[in-house]
Amino acid sequence: MKQRVIGFMVADENKTADISSWGGICLTYTSDASFRVYLVSELGDESDHNTKPHAWFAALLDPESPMTKCVQWHDFTVLKNGSSDIERYGDEDAKKAKVILIKFEGSSGEQKNFNIKSLGTYDERLLGRS
Repeated sequence: MKQRVIGFMVADENKTADISSWGGICLTYTSDASFRVYLVSELGDESDHNTKPHAWFAALLDPESPMTKCVQWHDFTVLKNGSSDIERYGDEDAKKAKVILIKFEGSSGEQKNFNIKSLGTYDERLLGRS
């Protein structure tokens, strides 16, 4: 499995930032691959990404037409040992955030296209906007 990771720092180096007032994020994108967005409060290696609250973003049926998806911090979750039970929500991590990571996965040699048009604070008026 090949991974591509893009990160956006939300705090100065060796510090955290309280971004809970954002309410969550809105991401406008085009993509022919699904991906996860992680809320990272403690830096580690890539093997511990599943211990970070994350939200899933679907590949688009028409990957040329942008879509906006808005996700509240409470909808960022960590599941218990691969089950469907929620271990924790992203609300607490938003109070001590370092990075917002976008992680794409695919088979080695597989080419996928994505374009991040904008990343902003949560705004329910943008839900599902193309």
